[in-house]
This record gives sequence, structure tokens and C-alpha cells, in this order.
Amino acid sequence: MTELSERNHTVAYELIRTESPISVSSLVGDIRLSPVTDVGQTFMTWSTEYANDVDSDYVGEARTKKREMFAAIKEGAIDYLAKP
Repeated sequence: MTELSERNHTVAYELIRTESPISVSSLVGDIRLSPVTDVGQTFMTWSTEYANDVDSDYVGEARTKKREMFAAIKEGAIDYLAKP
């Protein structure tokens, strides 16, 4: 983790080595939360920059995993907000 900001509602990270091999030498990413003021909700963005040696299969798999994570977060938030 390279940044954690409560003030800016961001977390940033850099992956330079893993225990199991991946097909990219490094990547840098960040997750940002922004208020949607007129409806009282939050907009979440997740961006990733890959090293030049990344292949399209890895990017496609990462995209799928991000979508699954967004869905899980949304479901968890809905469950949390539905509790009395």
C-alpha cells in the first residue's frame, strides 16, 4: 500500500512481486470514493496502470475480478444498510 487517505477517501497500491507468478512485472492502482451529493450515495472508481509487459489475457481477467468485487461490495452495502 502506497497511500491511505481518509481525507481524500483513497487507497493506492503498487504490486511489484507476488508469491505466485503473474504475467506482468508490476502494476499500480488506486481506489477512490466520491460523494454523489444530490442522492446521498457514493461513487467508487478503481484504476490500474500496468507495466508494458502485460498481456491482454491478464487485463481481461483483472477486469472480470474487479466487476465481481464491485458487485460484492454493492451487495454487502445493501445488506448492511437494510439492517435495523
